[in-house]
Amino acid sequence: MIKVHMILPDRLYQRGDLLRHPRAAKEELITRMQLRLIAGLYGPADGDLQALLGDLYVHNPIPDGVRTDFEALEVIARRALELTAGGRECAILTLCHAGRNRSGLLSAMIVRQLLRVSGTEALRLVRAGRPRAVANPHFAAYLEELTAP
Repeated sequence: MIKVHMILPDRLYQRGDLLRHPRAAKEELITRMQLRLIAGLYGPADGDLQALLGDLYVHNPIPDGVRTDFEALEVIARRALELTAGGRECAILTLCHAGRNRSGLLSAMIVRQLLRVSGTEALRLVRAGRPRAVANPHFAAYLEELTAP
C-alpha cells in the first residue's frame, strides 16, 4: 500500500515520487483514495498516471529553488478548485520528489483557496499533515505574503 500524507481529510493529500511503484499499486491508490486529480511537480511525467487519469494528471515540473513559476502553480490550484465546485467531493494528490517542498507549496495554495485562509494559515495546516513541509524558505516566504482570498 502506498503511503500518503493527509492534508485535508478526504480532499487533499501529498507524497513523494510514485515513479518506482508498479502501475497496479498506483491504480489501487487512485481507487482507494478516490483521487480525481494528481499534480506532479518533479522530473519526468509518469506514463502510468497519464494512462490511468488522462487530463486529470497534471505534470508541471518546477525547480525546488529560488526561481519558481508561482503563477503556473496557481493555475493548477484553480483547476483543483474547479473540480470541487458545487460541493463535489474529490480528492487531490500533489507529488514531488520527496513529498515536502514543491508538493507542500501547491497543497498550501489549494488549502488557501478551498478554506479561504491566509497563506500563513494554509502553510500551518499543510505542516500539520506533513511535518517539515515547505522547508524551502522562498516557498514559505511566498505563502506568508498571501492574504485570504
